[in-house]
Amino acid sequence: MMLQSLKKVSNATNLKFLAICLMFLDHIHEMFSASGAPIWLTMLGRVVFPLFMFLAADSFYYTHNRKAYLKRLLFMTWFMIIGNMIVSHFFTNGKVWLANNAFGAFFLAGISICAWDLMVEGVKEKKVRPFWKGLGLFFADSSGSAGLVFIELSNE
Repeated sequence: MMLQSLKKVSNATNLKFLAICLMFLDHIHEMFSASGAPIWLTMLGRVVFPLFMFLAADSFYYTHNRKAYLKRLLFMTWFMIIGNMIVSHFFTNGKVWLANNAFGAFFLAGISICAWDLMVEGVKEKKVRPFWKGLGLFFADSSGSAGLVFIELSNE
């Protein structure tokens, strides 16, 4: 009985809302730690990134168009980089620099999943090309070469 009610509320959307609330607490600590914000605010917030990473990987696995998903993540990565630069330029206090960009990490995780799937396909089907394509994609991902990654994905 209790398990059934838990399953009804423990879906991806509710996990995202929980993560957003916890992230808000972490951000309160980051902004007001010098004023004495309690450490437990950030301790609660530290579970957020792994939770979002899990949800992003799960969404990536079940999406019907991985290329479109990756494009959206890449564009959001660029948007966050530009936004962080603008905010840091106009609202700098000399101590805080906005450098966090979870979208970039989600994008790189998606590329790694694509690379892994290609390598597994190559091994299972005993084909050399998908394996080397996946390995090349993995190394392009590791070096941060987003342009090379999309050139490789466009050949699929």
